[in-house]
Amino acid sequence: RRAALLRSALSAVALCALSLSCATAPRAVPPEAAPGPAEFARVGRGGVLYAAVDVAAARPLIEEFAAAAKIDKKKLADVYRARSAELGLFPGAAPRWRAAASGSFPTTRAAISFALSPSWRRMKADRPYWKAKTGLSLAFDSDGAALLSDGDPWASGGAPALPASYAALPPGAAVRGWVPEPAERISAAKAR
Repeated sequence: RRAALLRSALSAVALCALSLSCATAPRAVPPEAAPGPAEFARVGRGGVLYAAVDVAAARPLIEEFAAAAKIDKKKLADVYRARSAELGLFPGAAPRWRAAASGSFPTTRAAISFALSPSWRRMKADRPYWKAKTGLSLAFDSDGAALLSDGDPWASGGAPALPASYAALPPGAAVRGWVPEPAERISAAKAR
């Protein structure tokens, strides 16, 4: 049940990130309010797309997605435990995507629930995590953030370099994101 909710939350983050565009006239952001690379440190380097979601601001979008996906609103309670979420897409790499959600999650209750579920298995690694039969991996870091991926959720490799224009995006926007080195990626796509 939690796995389905986490998959739904991740789908909502990905859908929002892919369907929304950046602000056409971004306003200036004071340097102290600008998001920094630490925001994406748990997601990692080397992605082709990055997005950050302010869950409170994105609530109407999440509810629309939940209605379209026929997800009961009561099941969204755990999604709303998150304050923010970050997502990175890494096609051709393992894992192919990573997400991190900051908030207050019931980590002890989740660990007990996963241990009793035949659909989840505890993976023994340098830093253990839970893996579902569906391929979803989940871990909770020491700050209480939920780390999700389709591989080892701890394999982030550090924070990506944020473009200077990212700080100009409005804080509090439901979704903010960027594509690193888009010209290079377009050239590589044309060469195929």
